[in-house]
Amino acid sequence: MTEADGTLDQLRREVRRLRIAVIGMAAAGGAATLVAAVAPPGDARMRTLSVERINIVEPDGLYRAVLTNGARTPGPMKEARDGAPEGKRNFPFAGLILFDRAGQEQGGYGTGAAPGQGSIALTTLDWPGGRDGGFGEAIASYRKISAEGQVSSGIQLTDRPPAGEDPTDGVDHRRIKLQNMDRDAAILLADTNGRDRIRLGVDRRGEASIEILDAAGKPVFRAPSR
Repeated sequence: MTEADGTLDQLRREVRRLRIAVIGMAAAGGAATLVAAVAPPGDARMRTLSVERINIVEPDGLYRAVLTNGARTPGPMKEARDGAPEGKRNFPFAGLILFDRAGQEQGGYGTGAAPGQGSIALTTLDWPGGRDGGFGEAIASYRKISAEGQVSSGIQLTDRPPAGEDPTDGVDHRRIKLQNMDRDAAILLADTNGRDRIRLGVDRRGEASIEILDAAGKPVFRAPSR
């Protein structure tokens, strides 16, 4: 065998080794791709994530929490899940809504504004199984700035709505309200129809008063008298 024949034979052996290496790398890459395609996603870390709404759901699709902007806020539902009929809210808000295991709304936190009514920040705890599916707020705390710039804050306790009541009927089931409106503090006690019957107050000047009203809202007692 000449020197040229030996060199050619060595080159053939090197080509075969390179060919085997390339085939092995291709097979390994294909296996890694297949594993990545069928393996469940793992933990991920991102510096910034911009979304309009995030739904936290159970395996059966029921909502347990929704983090949303104002434009994508879901309306009240009897059973919260994708495609369920939605009612209307008093105002659109951005925030967090929580649901129980039956898919009924149980409260949350949101901020929003209604046209001509100023802005409001609201935290609520809803009655379980309330107004046709948990639409009645049991406890609410709020801070509001009216369109005229009047600032108010307070806590409101609401009666459990009657079964079968239309959630859009506008009936007020508020029973107790503690409020501070432009430094006028008051406690309002209402009957089962949401009509104020007793008002206790201390205004911004430090003057205290108590007022009792009848069912029509007419004062029947006031101290001190005017």
